[in-house]
Amino acid sequence: MIAYNPNYARYFGLLFLLMVVFVIILIIVYDNKRTKKKREEIQRKIMMLDNNSPKPLSIQNDEEKLPYRKKYLLTKNECWFYKNLKEIADKYGYAVLAKIRFADLVEVNGEAGKSEYMKYFGKIKAKHIDFILCKKENLYPELLIELNDNSHKKEDRIKRDEFVKKIADKVGYKMIFVNGTGDLEDIVTKALEIKSENNNDPPTDVN
Repeated sequence: MIAYNPNYARYFGLLFLLMVVFVIILIIVYDNKRTKKKREEIQRKIMMLDNNSPKPLSIQNDEEKLPYRKKYLLTKNECWFYKNLKEIADKYGYAVLAKIRFADLVEVNGEAGKSEYMKYFGKIKAKHIDFILCKKENLYPELLIELNDNSHKKEDRIKRDEFVKKIADKVGYKMIFVNGTGDLEDIVTKALEIKSENNNDPPTDVN
């Protein structure tokens, strides 16, 4: 006759308990999966109904609304200046570009780490240069020109101009600020370091 061993009883009891727990876990997992599938199916049906149902008029109006209109590229003052600058550019073999984004002229270099790229790009991305004189054959910028008006007298605008000029100087661009007065051809040719063909000198007495 085999003697009763209480250790065996405890062992089989524990094993049975673990099996019961395992079965319960399987049932819960299976039930959760079924519930999740049912929930996803219900959500899909709801989305299909939403897509097929007419949208409220206010939403339709927002989607169709395009509150924009054309605007002139140049102000009247800028347009007048452009015409004068264009005559000078044609005379000396240059092309004129207007309202060029500063970020298309300079870029953030390796001095700034990757984590600082957006910081320094943000300083230039919304800035523009009024006019640029370029070589005709390749549109390489030779002279950056800012036309100063009354807005340039404001403190924030002065700081902006100083900042842009520092960058232009650092990367090697020639840049001038003009107010539309004075001899524009003389100003431009001096900045480009070319001899002016403008014959405004008083005639000499040959007698």
